[in-house]
Amino acid sequence: MLIRWRVKVLAAVLVTLAFMLAWGYFQAGAAASGTSSGERVRYYSQLRIEDGDTLWSLAVRYAGPGRQERKAYIEELKRMNGLASDTIHAGHYLVYYYFVDEGT
Repeated sequence: MLIRWRVKVLAAVLVTLAFMLAWGYFQAGAAASGTSSGERVRYYSQLRIEDGDTLWSLAVRYAGPGRQERKAYIEELKRMNGLASDTIHAGHYLVYYYFVDEGT
């Protein structure tokens, strides 16, 4: 039963990642064709959670500098990854997003 659950979770993560990557690819193409100087573009990726990682530490690394931006980032990570709580575990994978300043 545990194996079936893990397979379902892995399949859900992979489907989500594929969707996010495809969406990010098309968005990046659209942004590149109309990007103005200094525009922030959102990209998606996946990372393996390491010992000591928390949603807050990921928000510090990838979100904006303000506390509210970090809280919103955490809520978005939870929504994207189907997390019911703030708890994450080393060895699991997480879809996340980050920003790149284009045109500079």
